[in-house]
Amino acid sequence: MKHLLFLLFFTPLISFAQADKQETRFANGVQDSVPGTSLILKDFTVSFQKIYTSDLDKEELAAKIKLFLPTIKNFELKNTENQSTYQFSGRITNFLVNYSKFEGRYFTFSQDVIDYPIYANVLIQVKDRKYRVIVSEITFKSTRADSTRTAREITLDEEICDRYQRKFLTNNQPKKTAKYLDNDLATSFDINIYNKISKDF
Repeated sequence: MKHLLFLLFFTPLISFAQADKQETRFANGVQDSVPGTSLILKDFTVSFQKIYTSDLDKEELAAKIKLFLPTIKNFELKNTENQSTYQFSGRITNFLVNYSKFEGRYFTFSQDVIDYPIYANVLIQVKDRKYRVIVSEITFKSTRADSTRTAREITLDEEICDRYQRKFLTNNQPKKTAKYLDNDLATSFDINIYNKISKDF
């Protein structure tokens, strides 16, 4: 009888704790994330989503970002789609991940997708003292075969997620791909890290 009362008392607490843990894990529809990066899996699709902070108000920050965008490698603004004073939409094309900059060593992975150029959509949203960068529909693409690689096109989802795209793979190579891609994107869209735009001439 004592054991039964014990179970009746603690079962609701355990169930509540498990439910709370699950709710936290899947907040805002996020299925999974790569620890230490800004890569998330949501709606069975991988995207890079990072919020950067600044000391500038909304108008100053938007103006600075607009000047900064041409310095981002292989980035182009779209003509009119999704453009506004505080929102910028564009694409990165033929973007090569510079993993050596982050002490990345890919051994003999000459056939690995990290060596292929990236094509993706970019959305930048500006608020007071912060802006968010979303890079989505990320695809590695090589249209020409040579002696070291074959012509190939593969999405980031296919490369670093399980076959059903429900969670990220945890083995070494996909984790490295995620880490190096995240590092290069994170630094590329950071208006502070390189101090590329000087306040004075």
